[in-house]
Amino acid sequence: MKIDLREVPVKWATIEKNVERHKKMESMYAMLGFKDTQKINGPIADPYTVGIAETHIQGVSHDLPLIMMEDDAQETVHWSPILEVPDDCDAVYLGTSWYGMVRGVSTYRGCISSVYDDVFLKPYNMLGIHSVLYISERYRDKVVELLTAFKQNPGTAGCDECISMNLKNYNILGLRTPYFYQQDGHSDEETIKPLEPYF
Repeated sequence: MKIDLREVPVKWATIEKNVERHKKMESMYAMLGFKDTQKINGPIADPYTVGIAETHIQGVSHDLPLIMMEDDAQETVHWSPILEVPDDCDAVYLGTSWYGMVRGVSTYRGCISSVYDDVFLKPYNMLGIHSVLYISERYRDKVVELLTAFKQNPGTAGCDECISMNLKNYNILGLRTPYFYQQDGHSDEETIKPLEPYF
């Protein structure tokens, strides 16, 4: 199926005090031509990852398809509004990462993936939920289930870790050349480089 990403509702996670990020996100959406964007101010929580999880739950709990983003997402030179997606796809990572969960540990160059086609790879353990196109209810519901469980027992983990370890059970695709990267000052390089197959 062909999807015009500009027509897909976007929910984006932030907190109320991040005013400069709000301006940046709104400017980016206007420039890219997105028609329906909604800011979701998450709760301040301890640990903060619980607040991130809650904001993602609120964001994805709407009609599908939708795009869920975080307020540090930034477009790349590879951005293209039209995306041809297989009919049986559960979700597409519009932002990717070279980090993956390996033996329960977040690991650089640990993203295991296989070749899908010229546009997509199929990641099996990739971290990073800063820009995801959710398509199927079954996968969205699983993400909500995982994040709800995470909120009750977060430990020291990131809330994307439980999601990462479940990618292999669904038809999840990641763009070889990401449309968005995580402009947060410490994940920029790992999320802007083209994703390479590693299996």
